[in-house]
Amino acid sequence: MNTFGRMAVCGAISGYNDKTGTPDTGPFPYGTILLKQIKVEGMFFTRWTAEWPDAHKQILIWIQKGKLKYREHITKGFENMPTAFFGLLRGENVGKAVVTVQEGHALLG
Repeated sequence: MNTFGRMAVCGAISGYNDKTGTPDTGPFPYGTILLKQIKVEGMFFTRWTAEWPDAHKQILIWIQKGKLKYREHITKGFENMPTAFFGLLRGENVGKAVVTVQEGHALLG
């Protein structure tokens, strides 16, 4: 991290169903945060729901102009959905995981 850097903290899925009440554990780089005077801020997606419509319009423009590129990992056939799902959990996909069930229709993951 750079001096005076910013760090966004999001996602806590590993603790969503924790019923033990134990505090979070893990690497907390307090020394680095202190010495480099880094700003750490939690982020939760609902904070920006009012901006979503404008953001979707802007993202579409960037995609159309080639300024924003995305990747899809496409699995064909409803019968292959379990394979696609477990591959998603194993990290086998890159980008958005898509299962096509019939031409023109897809289930997004």
